[in-house]
Amino acid sequence: MPRSDAPRFDAIDALFGQIGEVYNSMGSERTSLLTALSHAVMLSLIEELRRFTGTDTNPASDQLNRHEQQAQAFCELVEAHFGEAKSIPDYARALAVSPPHLTRICKRILGTSPNELVRKRRMLEATRLLTYTRLSVQDVALRSGFSDVTYFSRTFRAETGTTPSAFRQARDN
Repeated sequence: MPRSDAPRFDAIDALFGQIGEVYNSMGSERTSLLTALSHAVMLSLIEELRRFTGTDTNPASDQLNRHEQQAQAFCELVEAHFGEAKSIPDYARALAVSPPHLTRICKRILGTSPNELVRKRRMLEATRLLTYTRLSVQDVALRSGFSDVTYFSRTFRAETGTTPSAFRQARDN
């Protein structure tokens, strides 16, 4: 393949890396994020196959293809900006769709809501930072996209059943 295709495969490789991280670092709450990441990989592979084979799409599948592309673009935006305090309307605006339309696309193509996908990605980053760094809980919260450490702690506890500090202590032992 031409060198211009390499970045697309880098994105797919990064998605596989995320799947590995999610699988290794999260408990039972990982299912929906693994599902969404798997869908993103499949969408990327389908798109690469279409580009490689020069397959023309038929008009009946154009809308699905557009929705697949929007879902893939949303996943890429989340990956690039999960650490920022972006709302679902911000992501929708970047994709030139309405928030309700983004929600429909995500549920249809990825099997989860945009909020759930963003929250799970932030939780993945938080568990990674708590496991592999000595950053304070406040710094972990900020780097994971939470502007309020109290909200982060509540969300983390709801997801994992433990506080961020207790999670880190358990990993250290």
